[in-house]
Amino acid sequence: MYKDDEVSAVRYYFGYKNVVGSPDTISLNIRTSKDGKPGDILRSVKITSDKIDTTGNGNLIFLDSTLVVPEPGVIFVGAEWTSASDDTLAFITDKNGEGDKKSRAWELNKDKLWGYFDQPGDNTWGLDADIWISLFYKKGPRIIDAVEKDAKKVPADYALEQNYPNPFNPSTTIRFNLKTGARVSLKVYNILGMEVANLVNGSMPAGQKAVSFNASKLSSGMYIYSLRVEGMDGSKFTSVRKMMLLK
Repeated sequence: MYKDDEVSAVRYYFGYKNVVGSPDTISLNIRTSKDGKPGDILRSVKITSDKIDTTGNGNLIFLDSTLVVPEPGVIFVGAEWTSASDDTLAFITDKNGEGDKKSRAWELNKDKLWGYFDQPGDNTWGLDADIWISLFYKKGPRIIDAVEKDAKKVPADYALEQNYPNPFNPSTTIRFNLKTGARVSLKVYNILGMEVANLVNGSMPAGQKAVSFNASKLSSGMYIYSLRVEGMDGSKFTSVRKMMLLK
């Protein structure tokens, strides 16, 4: 995934459950990445073990609000329960529990430390398993420095450039300059004035910026992109340009 991708739901695939007495509560969590390990909880949804599906269809869990993936574009998704739980649960994994040597499966071991499944030591499984969990997300804008060697240069003024390529199919890049840190809005409209894409809506530092726009779900025709800026120094800037999608 990438920074700014938007996650709306997760499907967990459990292959086995054994409920003893009253069902236990399971926390289905999405965590940040911290030093390459699971970090702070970003989203958490609780279900009871009796509600877990083991038919292969999975449990589809919708988040209460869309999660925008933070830096560095890595998140951890899993299920957590306390050591006092007496139910038994198991995820579906790839064949024979062998992954592709990417060490993507982690667990919180008895020392309260995160370890990946095939990490050397006494507290892990010794298998590079890939657990079946699916994310439902849409790709966010790719905001990058326009030219790496000029990344530290601050533009003298605001500017909105013509997208390139233009005409385009289905993707194009929109570049703009910020002379100061600012609140930025970059939107795309059709010729009827209806908003079709919200590419940027938030604070950005000064610099040369580039945003990728994918119009694969839009029809051919003329579109308008609008940049609105409110600088930290009180300055304001608005610019509008046209672009052509040809399929």
